[in-house]
Amino acid sequence: MIKHHAKSISNILKIIIVGFIFFNYMYQSKVAGHPLTADEGKCLLYIAICGFLILCPIDASIFIKNLKSIKNINAKSGQKPKEEDNDNEDA
Repeated sequence: MIKHHAKSISNILKIIIVGFIFFNYMYQSKVAGHPLTADEGKCLLYIAICGFLILCPIDASIFIKNLKSIKNINAKSGQKPKEEDNDNEDA
C-alpha cells in the first residue's frame, strides 16, 4: 500500500492551487480580450490566499515536527546546537 506523506500532499495541493489560478487568469483574460486589471483579478488573489491559509496549519505542523526531530537527534548524540561566533561584533 502506498504511504502518503502530509508534506507531499500539501505540495501537490499548492501546485493545484497555482495551476487553477493560472488557468483562470488566462481564461478570463481571453474572454475579456485584455489582461485582467487589479480589480478584475482580485477574486483570484483571494482564492489563492485562502487556499494557502487552509494549508498553513499542515505546513506549520510539518515544520514543528522537523524542528523537534532535529532537537532529538542533537540530544541523542550529545551535541549542542551550533552557535555563531560573536567575537567579531566590535569590528
